[in-house]
Amino acid sequence: MSIAAKAVQYPSLAERAALSERRLVESGALKRAARSALYRRAWGERTAQFAAAASYQELRALPYVGGKDVRATQLETDPAEWACCDHVRFWISTSGTTGTPKWVPISDADLDELELRGPEDAAVMGALQPGLRMLALNAPAPYYSDLQGYVSSVALMRRGVEGEMMVTSFLEIERSLGFALRLGADAFMAFPSIAMALAEGITARIPQVVAELLKGKRWLAAPATFLLQHVVRPKPRHLTHFRWGLFGGEPVEPYRQAIHQAWGMESFEIYALSELRLVFFECSAHQGLHLWLDRCLPEVIPQAELEKEQRRAGYVPVALPVWQAEEGLTGELVLTSYSDALPLIRYRTADLVQVVGMAPCRCGRTDPRIRVLHRADDIVNLGIIRFSLVALGEQLAKVQARGRVADWQLRVGRDGYKARLSVIIRAEGVSDDRGLVAEVRQALDGIPALKEGIANRLVAEPEVRIDDGLAGERTASGKLRRLIYEE
Repeated sequence: MSIAAKAVQYPSLAERAALSERRLVESGALKRAARSALYRRAWGERTAQFAAAASYQELRALPYVGGKDVRATQLETDPAEWACCDHVRFWISTSGTTGTPKWVPISDADLDELELRGPEDAAVMGALQPGLRMLALNAPAPYYSDLQGYVSSVALMRRGVEGEMMVTSFLEIERSLGFALRLGADAFMAFPSIAMALAEGITARIPQVVAELLKGKRWLAAPATFLLQHVVRPKPRHLTHFRWGLFGGEPVEPYRQAIHQAWGMESFEIYALSELRLVFFECSAHQGLHLWLDRCLPEVIPQAELEKEQRRAGYVPVALPVWQAEEGLTGELVLTSYSDALPLIRYRTADLVQVVGMAPCRCGRTDPRIRVLHRADDIVNLGIIRFSLVALGEQLAKVQARGRVADWQLRVGRDGYKARLSVIIRAEGVSDDRGLVAEVRQALDGIPALKEGIANRLVAEPEVRIDDGLAGERTASGKLRRLIYEE
């Protein structure tokens, strides 16, 4: 696909950074934030001072907030005290990975902003074109974990770009796919792991899929089925019209080649949070996600600072603006947004990112580019499948019949494109090694999300291994690191 943006002259990175600071003041985000119990709790007696911050240097004095702060505020105060606007149009919920979902308000002004930005977002990828027909696989209500992309696409269409969107729950895809294919959908929005699980399902059910596609053309069904079963090795691309895929919720890179081979589509990565009224896109150059400096003020806490935080109780890690980071730097992404209903002010996303580039992209845009790596906290992120290390530890503690798990470590790698878990344990009082491994494997089924992910082929079958040494990678303080990403 051509890089259509080359002919446009974009402001320099320094000019974009200056704009980000101006928008911090002009948007009134800090003053609005002071209306919310979330920030009044975090800022305390300095609320008035912090609300008047007029530069990045003054913003740095504000404490971080995160998901735990949002949940605590919502448990202890009424919804009327959460929002920063006069009227909330609707509320959405996060997935509740940790057991307590976060409810996020959205106002008319937030919707207007999404609608206004829609054409610009579409131009980034060059894929959302007039006449587009998109199949969007969403989470069931109220857990709209990917609502941002859906709302953005609807807003785009309301701005005069003709198109159609079919929205269905990923739980209902078996019953919805035939309709989408017969309608000729050419774009697809989902988790990449869902896309590949669906590809596997189509391949296994070629006769049924062909029969659905050829309803009303029975004279073609039998020879087409024979051809696909016995002459060619069928893939979804033989049956579908998808040209583009918009994928979020997990890094797309491990899946990109497999998606192209299975579906024949070009993959675009998107990054969004349910708490954030903003989507970061990968352009058609595929050189990282563009961080829009006119819509947020992004910071990064370097990995070295995160390690100090783990090592020293009470240490507050130091962040720097992304535009001052060196290429290749890894750290936790921190965002300040200018949303109306609930602006995020120095919000720790708990996502570990890598700074890809500060030089202008091949598309010509000058905003910094990042790549999302994995979670920076104790949430195991396998895309749509997420669970906490606490939940895993609780299940392993129940293993008693053939031995006891004295220590453990979880490693997340890949089996092809699928996420693969390796649970490595140090055991005590073992009476039967094979029986203990089987018991640990059974204990993993006590984590509902993981059990469903395995059953639906979204992740590979876990490996359980006994290692009496369990030397493993350790933290700076010498403790065994519970979670290792091997990608």
